[in-house]
Amino acid sequence: MQALEFWSLGFTPLPISAITGTGTGELLDMVCSELKKFEGLEGLDDVEEDENRVPAISIVGRPNVGKSSILNALVGEDRTIVSPVSGTTRDAIDTELTTVDGQKYKLIDTAGIRRRAAVASAGSTTETLSVKRAFSAIRRSDVVALVIEAMACVSEQDYKIAERIEKEGKACVIVVNKWDTIPNKNNESTTHYEQDDYFCCFFG
Repeated sequence: MQALEFWSLGFTPLPISAITGTGTGELLDMVCSELKKFEGLEGLDDVEEDENRVPAISIVGRPNVGKSSILNALVGEDRTIVSPVSGTTRDAIDTELTTVDGQKYKLIDTAGIRRRAAVASAGSTTETLSVKRAFSAIRRSDVVALVIEAMACVSEQDYKIAERIEKEGKACVIVVNKWDTIPNKNNESTTHYEQDDYFCCFFG
């Protein structure tokens, strides 16, 4: 898969900070706009016609990239445990969010997805089940938010998770969390990180 093909999985990376709340409003707006593409479409096998159906948005990524912090920032309260220790979230946790206009969404916080070899070598049945539930959350979502860390080079595992999202045929929003850790931020530096640093990390 070439760089432009990866970019077609979703949108231009969206820098946010779950700690300060910067960019979380834009994230929700972007996800909502993607969900609106499903309105009025017919013949979708996996889309229920029930008007009361709540669109589902899963938050996925490697361990400790801030998935739970993002969910807490979006709902405005601590619904999931946040810890610097990787693996704090062990299950896919559903949380309902109601916007100011009354629209409801289901946010799904998931366990961090490590490399398959790392999970196998750890020999943890709990982690194996956690990863399976994260993949299940992707399948039952309408939109998937793939979280990567601003100061960390995009890893091969990030790329593998993106491929899994594409394989499941889900719309994808690339979320660059911990943007507050980037020094001297401006529009020029934002473009640099989006087009140069993240691209180079993914595709060499």
